[in-house]
Amino acid sequence: MNEVAKQSAAVSAMQAGWDLIDALLGGTVAMRAAGKAYMPQRLMEEGSDYAERLKCATLLPALAETIETMTGRAFYKPMTDKDLPDFIAAEVWPDIDRQGTSAEVFAQSWFKQGGSFGLSHVLIDSPATVGVKTQADQTAAKLRPYAILLHPSRVLGWLVNDRGEIEQLRVTFQREERGEFDVKMVEQIRVYEFARVRVFEKIKRTDGADEWAQVEDYATAYPGIPLITFYTQRSGFMTADPPLRELAYLNAKHWRQGSGLDDLVETAMVPILAGVGLDDRQQITIGARSAINLPMGCDLKYVEHSGAAIGSGREQLQDLEDQMRKAGAKLLTPTSATKTATQAGDDSARENSQLAGYIRKFEASFAEMLATIARWRGQDEGGTVELQPNLDPDPMPAESMNVLAKMVVTGALSQETLFAEAKRRGMVSDAVQWEDEQARIQAQGPATGTEPQAPPAA
Repeated sequence: MNEVAKQSAAVSAMQAGWDLIDALLGGTVAMRAAGKAYMPQRLMEEGSDYAERLKCATLLPALAETIETMTGRAFYKPMTDKDLPDFIAAEVWPDIDRQGTSAEVFAQSWFKQGGSFGLSHVLIDSPATVGVKTQADQTAAKLRPYAILLHPSRVLGWLVNDRGEIEQLRVTFQREERGEFDVKMVEQIRVYEFARVRVFEKIKRTDGADEWAQVEDYATAYPGIPLITFYTQRSGFMTADPPLRELAYLNAKHWRQGSGLDDLVETAMVPILAGVGLDDRQQITIGARSAINLPMGCDLKYVEHSGAAIGSGREQLQDLEDQMRKAGAKLLTPTSATKTATQAGDDSARENSQLAGYIRKFEASFAEMLATIARWRGQDEGGTVELQPNLDPDPMPAESMNVLAKMVVTGALSQETLFAEAKRRGMVSDAVQWEDEQARIQAQGPATGTEPQAPPAA
């Protein structure tokens, strides 16, 4: 039965990319732990020297910060919901995963994971309802469906039927096994099939080898496999490419080159004492209170690094950082595809960029998840959500506002447009209206230190 734990070819093909992103998202600690996978040992470099270099290396978290920024922009304001069934609003929404996570926080984690790996899965499960006859009894016993966020590597494989539906899904889990003084985590693999779940755990055979054995087989109330997949960069059925993979490669390259530059700087900081024409047998004492008697024609001097290679290495790192900024900014760059008038109107409210596309896909996936939860209770509709993002491609809004303010001074821009731009950047509350603000400005009089302006001539 060890075949149940085998990763499918499709998942294995994606795993290498996921490993790099997992390490980069784990920061300096995870990258150091990955060792030679992302920090190769140099030719003729001693093991102790490599270990010391690796121990001192630090990661510039460009990928992690870009993903955090992307997620923050998508959830710039709390998402709104519409037409939620009463039981979802009351029972599921405040604690969607039965671990105290609100729907808003869960949504951010799901979106972030999909933006990191290209896809992310949510599995809907529910405690067994044996002996519970009514929905009121289910509510009282807190036996309601809940969401499980799955890292994509937890899905080992799947089988598809002739209708293109998943008819079998293998997922890794862990369960707690309590001892007298400690808790041990026991690995599981659950095989989901139509209205059925089989559970496998690793056991020891009589010959001492490990084997996966079926330990449980139970029926479920859901007539299918309740898996919802959110894609950002879909490449096929249940497969995807990380949307920021190129940024990840650049970040890993920066990790390697940054370590090399640090090593070079450390070496260059120590000058080397060189003797010219000295006899190898001559003993030399170096110290503040020591004098050296050099034979005729001999010389003794310090040799220092010119610093040219350090400057070149620093420039390369700066170029890499600029490339990483551009790679991350592409998510907010509006596309230039031809659009219909309706599409152009929609884009005025929600800009046409990669990130905007991910947001629309996520809203559809979240609605599908809500519908799946509703079907556990025999309802057809689960409601919808809408994100309220900030898709402004301006990376430095404060600086651009200074430029706009100067345009107002020169008469190239109106104060009302400046006010609207400040609102769009989140610098002024949406509740503040231009007409009301004009009245307040007039009521408060001229600013301190300014001369009152004469009224315009009749």
